Amino acid sequence: METKIKIKKLEPIVRRLLENRPPLRDDDYKLVANFWWAELKDLYPDQKELFRPFLEVFASGALTPSKSIERARRKLQEIPELQGEKYKARQQNAEEEKEEMIEWDKDDNAGELGFPPEEDTGSTPF
Repeated sequence: METKIKIKKLEPIVRRLLENRPPLRDDDYKLVANFWWAELKDLYPDQKELFRPFLEVFASGALTPSKSIERARRKLQEIPELQGEKYKARQQNAEEEKEEMIEWDKDDNAGELGFPPEEDTGSTPF
């Protein structure tokens, strides 16, 4: 739920960037750099120019994408000695949720979520 709230707060800013700067629609690096520039101007109005060289390099795509670094970390943390405390907590939480789901499946009401039946309109929502 927290992620959904964060995205809702970001959407108007990203929308404005995409509407006002069409080249950003096809370039995530430039979109992120412009987004960060807007944030940095607000956070550090007197020092914003210090960030320009970094954002220019980032926008050019010359740096390794953070998504790739995060993906590598997730893969490497399958090795126990590379796991941090947050990793261990997430794994414990996932195990508890899995056990909860198994117990829920054993319940006589499994699968009955209480949603009203959907009206058949002949089209699919997705």
